[in-house]
Amino acid sequence: ETPSGAAGYEIVQRGAYLQKGFELSKIDFRFPHLQTTLIRGNQVTIAYQDRPERTQETLASAPQQYLTRSIGALLRPASLLPYLQITVTGRAGKGFLVTGTPTSLEAPFGRVQYILSAGTLVPVRRNVFNVKGRLSQVIQYHYEKVGNIQVPARISALYPGPGGSRIVELHLENLQINRPIADEEFVIPY
Repeated sequence: ETPSGAAGYEIVQRGAYLQKGFELSKIDFRFPHLQTTLIRGNQVTIAYQDRPERTQETLASAPQQYLTRSIGALLRPASLLPYLQITVTGRAGKGFLVTGTPTSLEAPFGRVQYILSAGTLVPVRRNVFNVKGRLSQVIQYHYEKVGNIQVPARISALYPGPGGSRIVELHLENLQINRPIADEEFVIPY
């Protein structure tokens, strides 16, 4: 994560990420310190190997865990589709431009644009606008084929803001999908 502006600094975290369905996520960060973030439904548990205390809170009330929450959302480029009325609006370079408007007036976002790859029809870019029509996210997806499935392996997300923009880059290596993961893997290891 690289925020810009006067107080900008780079945060680099490395670790292992597990996802089982939509309810179980686990990130074992190994750098810059040993930390595990476990998400079970709406419950977040954060633990550090060198500290006895653990933090538990609901996902919605964990604003300091923005990066952790962002990883799950970034890995699902089509995660907003169930909440949108979709219209194919034309071509965008070699791809297709698809525009979505929220189906609920209470949606926390406004219009969403997807650019789909002409060859695979997977989203290669997602622009999200806030309810006032300002651009709030620009996310680029680069895929790797794992088995017969295209998986986002490199994701760049730009979050413009009044005090400067934040860039979150996610690089996934050694991707494995549709392999069994035991529920016992979703525990804090220390």
